[in-house]
Amino acid sequence: MRFNILLGGLLALMSIATSNTTWAQTQVHGLWKGHITIGGLQSNKGYPMEVHLQKRGRQITGRSFIYLTANRVVEMELRGQIYDDSSLSLEEVKSNSDAREQIPFMRKYQLVFKRGIYDSSLNGYWQEINEDPIHPRRQLGRIILERAPPGRA
Repeated sequence: MRFNILLGGLLALMSIATSNTTWAQTQVHGLWKGHITIGGLQSNKGYPMEVHLQKRGRQITGRSFIYLTANRVVEMELRGQIYDDSSLSLEEVKSNSDAREQIPFMRKYQLVFKRGIYDSSLNGYWQEINEDPIHPRRQLGRIILERAPPGRA
């Protein structure tokens, strides 16, 4: 009897200790790291990227950071929403950077949030925002992000 109580208490403590880590891994908010491609959907050319997201209800706000070089970063404010199927739509709404000449246009992102206990991802596509959505020269690319490890934000 005493052993069962001790074992039950130990399991409860382990559950509480791991629940914060597990809960953080299954949420879309937080820091994500990966890369953004340029030059079309088939291109592997691109830049390192970080995205920090905050979620309130279905609304998402955040910032993206595209690292052109170690000293040149394109920083953008993001707004969007998350849907019932765990997809996100985000749009760049404001630039907070002087390094925009290499990426001189705003983008829309369509991402899918895949959550897991140990590895979560945000993957999808971006497209240039312009008045002609089927223009043959409209810029497109991919985004591949993983949740940043805890404590390294």
